[in-house]
Amino acid sequence: RGRHLQPLFSLDDLRAITVRPQWGHSIIHLGKGVENRSPVLGACPPICRHRGPLFIHAGSSCGTRRAFSTDVIAIGKIVGDRQLEVADLSPHLTWTPVSHLRKGGIIGVARAIGTVRPAGTVAACDAELLDLRWHIQGQWGLVLVDRTPVSFTPLGGALGLWRVPNWYN
Repeated sequence: RGRHLQPLFSLDDLRAITVRPQWGHSIIHLGKGVENRSPVLGACPPICRHRGPLFIHAGSSCGTRRAFSTDVIAIGKIVGDRQLEVADLSPHLTWTPVSHLRKGGIIGVARAIGTVRPAGTVAACDAELLDLRWHIQGQWGLVLVDRTPVSFTPLGGALGLWRVPNWYN
């Protein structure tokens, strides 16, 4: 009685990362538990050191047609749609067609709990929780759990780890 409960995190400290829409969809809906980032001057990028809640922001572009095609084929191999081709993206597949991807806003929230090193070793979390097929060798990975969709909110994104505006909270 009368105990003051401390919040798990401050709304002023909520952060987000922007990813291409196809990768955001994969994080929130297809079990992608590792967000890959290139090393910064050979070191771990700041985004991969983040721990705690994190909004997933789908960028406004899927990239070039070639990059999108490459991404879709990679996603298809991991989730099991081995015959998946860009021209075949249709509602009967488990992967969302490009016209249905949410772009330019917050699509979900996750909790960052650890890091995957470029060689594929895991730091600061239980490696058994991970599907390391999502990790790209040579890149750092941010481990994401408790991935949950939220009501889509249009919002401009940014590079790296960024603060979510107070009005969003």
